[in-house]
Amino acid sequence: MKKALAVLLTILIVMNCTAVSYAEIIEYEMNAGKGNKFDKSFYVSDKEYKDASIHVVITYDRANSTDYMIVYISVANATQIRTFMENEKGTEKASGVTMAKHANAVFAIDSDSFTTHEKKNGKHIVRQGRCLKSSAKGLYDVLIIDSEGNLSVLLKATEEDIAAFEGEIVNCFSFGPALIVDGELMPVERNDQLATEKAAQRVALCQLAEVEEGYNISYACVITAGPENPGSVGMNLHQFAQLVYDIGGITVAYNFDGGSGAIGVFNGKKMNRFGMDKSRDITDIIYFATADTEAFQ
Repeated sequence: MKKALAVLLTILIVMNCTAVSYAEIIEYEMNAGKGNKFDKSFYVSDKEYKDASIHVVITYDRANSTDYMIVYISVANATQIRTFMENEKGTEKASGVTMAKHANAVFAIDSDSFTTHEKKNGKHIVRQGRCLKSSAKGLYDVLIIDSEGNLSVLLKATEEDIAAFEGEIVNCFSFGPALIVDGELMPVERNDQLATEKAAQRVALCQLAEVEEGYNISYACVITAGPENPGSVGMNLHQFAQLVYDIGGITVAYNFDGGSGAIGVFNGKKMNRFGMDKSRDITDIIYFATADTEAFQ
């Protein structure tokens, strides 16, 4: 009897041990273009995704007679904020929804569309550690995402300014302007190329000062409707900068390509529809990937 009880106890211990699993949080290689495929059941609702490595929450509101959304993203490590292009040079276009699908993005926004604008020179462009352009001439505020996952802005940056940056540059963008730097609201200078005075659809990437418990870095993406969206008039950059600043707790905020190219993709859907689905194809996205092996397919 004692022997039988001992065997039973051993079986129960083994069963208990094999039933317990521990999630592993991976770090992606810098040059890996895609995130891992993941189980869509981790989308808690049409406004939330959560696993051990990433938490995304979408909220909607209205200001300046315009609808807007704030997407809060918290991640476990810096390798989960990434960029993706349809081809190596960033010249092939696709919809933001298609690109997010190809990248296995939990959430994605459009980027600076560096190959499509009239002024293609005077920019410094890095994608996942690979420098694609290096001709910054003080024309643009430059946004850097470094290997720690932090956002840094170099105002009207030159190549010398970028070379002096202390840190490893993983992604670098030339668009802007910067909206918030070191928690301070930046003045918006008139810039016809960026349509600063025009009421339009806008998108910004931000870093939050406070980090959500259980994660290591927290960001926010802010996307507004534009005059083409029913019931909204859009915002000029002065209004948009103030809107982003009024959210509070943002250390850095940077304006990206707006208009019909502005997009926020979540669970395979354009979430910033604001009453219509129209959007133009784009060349690159910024996206957030899961690093939780428990969520991998």
